[in-house]
Parts: sequence; structure tokens; C-alpha cells
Amino acid sequence: ITLLPMTITCAYIVFFVAQFTLKISGVLACCGAGIMLAWLAPPIILNHETMHNVWGMVEWVLNTLIFLLAGLIIGNRVIEKVRMMDWLYVVLLYAALMVVRC
Repeated sequence: ITLLPMTITCAYIVFFVAQFTLKISGVLACCGAGIMLAWLAPPIILNHETMHNVWGMVEWVLNTLIFLLAGLIIGNRVIEKVRMMDWLYVVLLYAALMVVRC
């Protein structure tokens, strides 16, 4: 249970130390830390399957959150400019795609 917080804090600490203290690229520092962690950590990681499952779930949740927020922000700005004819085009395009798909 301590391995997940260790990997998360490793990424954040390396990023902030590199970006704000050393004034170098935090993204490249995180990449380097990830490479070192992948190289040196396997002996201390007890259950690789658990780590993959947890990180897979975290990745899915964060990707979903990013795309949900992007859709809400863009949709909120665009919805005022959509006309009734645009909705008709969407419905017709959907029906045409369903016909082609069958």
C-alpha cells in the first residue's frame, strides 16, 4: 500500500524540484525519474499486477475527467451559437450513418 504513494510523490517532488528549484524542465525530469524508477524499482515492488491495475484505473479516471471537463467548457461556449438547422443536420447525419453501418 506504500508503493502507490511512493510513485505519486516521486513524480510530484521531481517535477517541482526540477522546475522551480533547479530551473530545468520538470517534464523531462519526470521522464528521467520514471525511467530510473522502472529500472531500479522492480525488486521492491511486491505485486506488479496490483500496481498495473491501480495505475490503469487512475489513468482511466483522469482521462475521463479531462475529456468531460473539456466537453463541458467547449459545449458551454458553443451551445449558444447552435441553430435549429444544425440540430436537424446532426439527426440526419446520425440516421445516415446508421443506415450505412447496417
